Amino acid sequence: MGKWLAPTLIGRREERDRLAAQLKGVSWYADDLEVAEIVCGLAMRRYFGSDYNVGDVTALASLLREIVGDDLGSGVGVMEIEAMLRSALGETDVDLTGIKPADRFKVHSFAATMAVQQQGWSEREVHALIADAEERVAERGSHPQRA
Repeated sequence: MGKWLAPTLIGRREERDRLAAQLKGVSWYADDLEVAEIVCGLAMRRYFGSDYNVGDVTALASLLREIVGDDLGSGVGVMEIEAMLRSALGETDVDLTGIKPADRFKVHSFAATMAVQQQGWSEREVHALIADAEERVAERGSHPQRA
């Protein structure tokens, strides 16, 4: 997952597409989806800061829905995107029931990409972010494929 996320977050489309072609036919593993969620959460914490305003999260959810709406399932609206972002930020009182893993992955990837690119993170910072997420998943007893 991290091998694909790095060029995605940095904006290296050719490399991302080449790696995506290699992933076709490979089923998504819960560990990989968890890495994407943690990457998103870490990116969102840095993007919003520790004392974020929920209204700002709603505004980002609305923007994401507007930008990537066609790439998301029809059942994924602003409220679902906001719930996914808030969950990634560590909030526990959000309901993700009924949101497909593929849609969760897409939202987490798009949100993290937006944060990284708007803030101009370096490649080194992106690789450190992914390594941190993979380590956190491993500490929970899972076995993500490391970048």
